[in-house]
Amino acid sequence: MISNLFFSKILFLCSLFLSCLGKTVLFLHDNASDSELTDYSTFINYLTKERNYDLTLKTFKDDSLSLLSDDLQVNKFDEIIIGPITSTKLKNFNEGQLLQFYENGGNLLILGSSTQSNNNPIRKFLNNIGIYPSPKGYITEDFEDSNTSDLIISDGSLFLNDYIFENKNNDKSITLKDSSSALIDTNEMIFPVVRQSDYMKNSNKDNTWSLSKQGYLAVAFQNLKNNRIAWIASDSLITNEGIEEKDNFEFIKEITKWTFQEKSILNVLGFDHYQLVQEEYYTLDEEKQQNVLSTREVKVTYGEEPYKVKDFVNVDLFLQNLKDVDNSGNAIYEPFFTDDIQFELRMIDPYYRLNLNLDEENSTHYKTGKFALPDHHGVFTFNIKYQRKGLSYIDVKDVKAIRNLAHTEYPRSFEIRNSWVYMSTIFSVIFLWIVFVILFIITSKRVNTTIIKADKKKN
Repeated sequence: MISNLFFSKILFLCSLFLSCLGKTVLFLHDNASDSELTDYSTFINYLTKERNYDLTLKTFKDDSLSLLSDDLQVNKFDEIIIGPITSTKLKNFNEGQLLQFYENGGNLLILGSSTQSNNNPIRKFLNNIGIYPSPKGYITEDFEDSNTSDLIISDGSLFLNDYIFENKNNDKSITLKDSSSALIDTNEMIFPVVRQSDYMKNSNKDNTWSLSKQGYLAVAFQNLKNNRIAWIASDSLITNEGIEEKDNFEFIKEITKWTFQEKSILNVLGFDHYQLVQEEYYTLDEEKQQNVLSTREVKVTYGEEPYKVKDFVNVDLFLQNLKDVDNSGNAIYEPFFTDDIQFELRMIDPYYRLNLNLDEENSTHYKTGKFALPDHHGVFTFNIKYQRKGLSYIDVKDVKAIRNLAHTEYPRSFEIRNSWVYMSTIFSVIFLWIVFVILFIITSKRVNTTIIKADKKKN
């Protein structure tokens, strides 16, 4: 009898094979049949034809709906897109499955709506990570705009993350219809993408859910494994009518790429630390026909010569940013320019915290320059940790021992200028003592002594 573990391994190998052909994406919706998805045809064509995803359409009530393998350790799909859900109780779908799917490395794009039910697995899952969408029947309105059915986001200051949707020139806008809103927790892994303006309010007839800049219309979440979740307040962005509005199509494209880890992924090409040692060598001077002694800096790694206290060390980081993935699945990288990457040399607490500077000749090369190791031996961690909202997190480290100086490696007394006073005092005392002894011997008077022999008494 073949065990379930064998089947899970076969399923895992199949998933690897499918991932080579293209990403497998599950589109979960709440429509009665696939024919009702014609309003999403433009977005679906973008996923299948332009991005070449292996797209599967399923409803929440589908009896064959399954996100995980039998042992729950392998995902059956790479990514999931979840439309608004009006149902409350579902047999084959719960927030625990979503959480396990996310922990296994899956990414989630979740679309909200003002008609979404209050008690459903999607809302519970979002609440667990600190995102709180508005209840059913709460609609976000802009009191500056006379058209209350459409929510137009045109102020560039409301787009809060250029790594997800770049709007540096403040010339882009999106339109949402019947939009919900969300409050967010203080969790640092949550970061807003689009915020309400000062004149927006999410409410129903009696109560208010979010007022002014308290509420958010698009929110992202990324854990330390760089798995991603994006929530958008309205599914109108992916409808055929909504995609034609303003920059809606560009926005949904960019946020889909970000969620599926096809942009804003920092790729560490290399992390290295080493010494630069002065080496002497001879060169031939053709004019004088003789060898000339010269010096040069030579790179010496830790393996070649372990570090000791006060050695001069350099740290290098080679880095690039994933800009996009083409239709064939090839990654397109670009240089990543920043001035806030720091290197830490730590034992328990950091001994040093140094900024890395971009090499002018190589746009992927960041370096600390030469610095001296501390005058303290022990086991140290060479660590670069870079965490910015919207970018994948970097945490590269290398643990090395820094030894103390051997007794033959300490500088001799005559090499230390501060010791010259004490050394001269010591030798002066010795010299003066010798002179004193010599002078004492020379100048002392001689004493003549006579030996008197006593006669023996005669008996």
